[in-house]
Amino acid sequence: AQWGLVLGAASLLRGADNWVAARPLLLTGRYGHQPAVRSIEVGEWLSEVVRPGGMAVDGPGFARTLRVRLIHAHVRRHVREHAEWDDSALGVPIPQPYMAFTLAEFGHISLAAMARLGVRLRPDELDDIYHLWRYVGHVIGVVPELNPRSEADHVRIEELYRLTSPGPDDYSRDFVRALTEDYLAPQLATLFPGPGGWKTTLSTRLMYGASRVFLGDPAADSLGIPDGPAKHLVRAARPGLTLLDQARLRLLGRERATARGYADRDRELARLKAENAMTHDLVDAVPGAVGHTG
Repeated sequence: AQWGLVLGAASLLRGADNWVAARPLLLTGRYGHQPAVRSIEVGEWLSEVVRPGGMAVDGPGFARTLRVRLIHAHVRRHVREHAEWDDSALGVPIPQPYMAFTLAEFGHISLAAMARLGVRLRPDELDDIYHLWRYVGHVIGVVPELNPRSEADHVRIEELYRLTSPGPDDYSRDFVRALTEDYLAPQLATLFPGPGGWKTTLSTRLMYGASRVFLGDPAADSLGIPDGPAKHLVRAARPGLTLLDQARLRLLGRERATARGYADRDRELARLKAENAMTHDLVDAVPGAVGHTG
């Protein structure tokens, strides 16, 4: 559950802090449009990547990752033919450094945010996670020189991304607002009792507060994320969340907790798809979308 939260409030928002990286999505009509559907598409791919055996050569995660590699190729061709794209000024769409940064979004960025929510992972578990994302990077086409091996490599890639980023633009800020208020906050609101208006206000403030904790105030300011006391509440909750997470593991054991996590994830993904009338998995299955092969 914590990972699902931080993938939106930390990983996707950290990536949005760079208007050049986001521009291909804008030019393909995927930026700020139906943020819930975009997030669910990522979740559909991710669910198979992290499933046991999913990234075996004959596994569903391997197959979907190859599809994403082909989608990237279609997007590059489409964007480079667009009148608004200039290679000399913007470089190649979806370049290698940005692909490497995506691995860090799913790796260190999300893990660091989970730690702020009280999640503790063992060193061998962290090693497994970083190894998985290196393998995903290999399959999706990240060159060996930029394909991270360790947490330190992920951190260096994040630093490279920040160093070369021109910052966000209005489209980036619109995306952050749409993702938070139209998707993340409503999902969080389902956990609270009481009238809808109260739940909406509380969940929106908490999501923005969490994003400020995950990103830091300077990045949050540049993305137009509202400030407020909710960030202090999120920070103060960490010790209690850690105790709850450790108690859950002691009660269930790691194997049962893991199995329950997979089952909960699959159920929530099915619910989200039904709520959004979504019948496809990845964008290449959407008629008219860039990369559609039907």
